[in-house]
Amino acid sequence: MDNHALPVPPQPARPTCPYLGTEAEARAAGPAVDYPSFENRCWAGERPMPLLLTDQATLCLCSGFRQCPRFIAARAARHPSHPAAGIPFETQAPLSNEDPISHALHELESEIKASSAARARSRQRWGWIGAGLIFMSSLLCGGVFAGYIGWQLVNRDLLVAEPGSVATLNQGQPAVQPQLYLIVTATSESPAPGQAQAPPAQPQAFPQAVTPTPILVNPNPAPESQGGLLPLPGVEAAQAASPAAAAPPNIQLEIPTRRPTPVLDIPTSTPVPTETAGPTATPTPIPIFGPPIVLFSARDTALKKGDCTLVTWNVENVRAVYYENIGVDGQGEREECMGDRMEDYVLTVMLADGSMRNFTTTVDYIPPTPTPEPQPTATEYIAPTPTWTPPLPTATPTPAVRYGVRLELTGSDERSCSRGAECEIELRLTNTGDALDDITLYFTEAASWSRTLCRVDGVCSEDRLAVAGVGPGNSALIVLRVAVPVDAEAGPVAYRLRGQSQGNGDVQSGQVSVQIHAE
Repeated sequence: MDNHALPVPPQPARPTCPYLGTEAEARAAGPAVDYPSFENRCWAGERPMPLLLTDQATLCLCSGFRQCPRFIAARAARHPSHPAAGIPFETQAPLSNEDPISHALHELESEIKASSAARARSRQRWGWIGAGLIFMSSLLCGGVFAGYIGWQLVNRDLLVAEPGSVATLNQGQPAVQPQLYLIVTATSESPAPGQAQAPPAQPQAFPQAVTPTPILVNPNPAPESQGGLLPLPGVEAAQAASPAAAAPPNIQLEIPTRRPTPVLDIPTSTPVPTETAGPTATPTPIPIFGPPIVLFSARDTALKKGDCTLVTWNVENVRAVYYENIGVDGQGEREECMGDRMEDYVLTVMLADGSMRNFTTTVDYIPPTPTPEPQPTATEYIAPTPTWTPPLPTATPTPAVRYGVRLELTGSDERSCSRGAECEIELRLTNTGDALDDITLYFTEAASWSRTLCRVDGVCSEDRLAVAGVGPGNSALIVLRVAVPVDAEAGPVAYRLRGQSQGNGDVQSGQVSVQIHAE
């Protein structure tokens, strides 16, 4: 902030952070845009910083910028003598009127303090109102509950009748012969015909206020042997006491059977799983490719010995492209020169399903045209005139060709593979020399587990694998496949390999070692 001069913006209608501005020419601060914009920058640090639109709306373009960490840090760096933001504003030293930024900070602190005090008074007032409402609610609920309990107690004491008396609605009427009723409760099953009902232990005298459904009693019950019902105790005494009373009701009626409660099976929308399903394997996503497009050709279809041509290719919608067993981009070209025979150039592509496919273009060889031998003719002899012959230049020595091989392991040098499975390890052979070279990869140490070295074109070998025509700086991909036996020990087992130049047999790469553990 000390390295940039801040502008003195006009007083906006709403508080704005004094460190907010745009980036003008020569990295100078310009006036800020008064709405969230990507042009606004924060000049609180040593260099302008872009701001999020949400930060501008919630901090920079309103009074909340005083809580911004960048603003607090810039203020402390600009005014080291000012107290921290947590100290009341009255205890701070007065700001100089000559500094517009300090004056704006002073006004913003006053506004923040006034708004905080107003919020505190509002919270205190609403706190007292809430406490009063809670007290009045508790008092009202307690009064209603106490009145209800008192009314219940008084009502129970006034309506309690004397022991042995029954309050009925016809106490003022003349006494009549009491009627005998039998209240039968419905059961789950009807009594079998001829089954006698057990008489009650004590004779019951029911008040007239009770109005159950009457069931007539048979005055002449059949004997027990004939399947009738036994007379109830007290019935004969009642008949003897009032001979003019009506005949007792007949109780030999069918007792209604209680209807069974239906069981409703309410279907629910949530299916109940019968068993817990195991974890579902998530398939590995396969990238979606369109139809493969391969354009591979040579500019010339036939050449003479020593002539050169361009071999071009343009491949789309495949996983990988290899030209002459060397990984290349999907679009490229390579210059090839003709020798003394026909040449075939191979382009290998890996399709979307992982399969390999070869494309070949052929350049024919044009043999030289036989030149007719000239017929000897007599030549007139001219005596040579002696002339000065310049000395022959010194022969330039042929530069020595440098050969080099580098072998690299892709990934970690320790691998874990399952028993009974095949473990694949990628190796990369690089020609670090100056000339075209043939490179051979071989084992210096190998365990007893079955192993195979394979090129991308499908050629494999168990001990040594040759890669022909590797150009300077180019690399060839080799895959080491190790079959882990089913009864293999945990290991580890080691495999060590080297690369050797065929142009110079003494040039070899460093040794690469990989250890395999059986899981």
